[in-house]
Amino acid sequence: MCSLENQSSSPIFAYTFPAMVGGTISSGAQNATSVLGANFFLGTSRILGLVRKTSSVDPANNSNPYIVSIATTAANTFPRTVTIVLNTFANTDTSVYVLYWQNEVLNVGQSSAAVGGVSSALTVFPC
Repeated sequence: MCSLENQSSSPIFAYTFPAMVGGTISSGAQNATSVLGANFFLGTSRILGLVRKTSSVDPANNSNPYIVSIATTAANTFPRTVTIVLNTFANTDTSVYVLYWQNEVLNVGQSSAAVGGVSSALTVFPC
């Protein structure tokens, strides 16, 4: 199996955003003590989807969420933080959304002990 394939043992991580305000929400700068800050890496984290956990909008409204931006601090900058901003097309949306992602390589510089025993380490073989 190579890094382009999905391993069944790969953990799936989740982050629950606060309720939207006016159709937008930011995760804020999540540091390494949070699941998002410790386990989301540009270039290695693959977003699986956004799921509405609680709904506040008319289902007929097109309020599908989308990611506006993802910002992380530089690799050697401490404390390392991750900020993700979501929007919806309905500015009346105050729903709560959950972001799911999966990592395709080991979280460099993070130990499983640092995130409460959760590790995204995968065995990656050359193709």
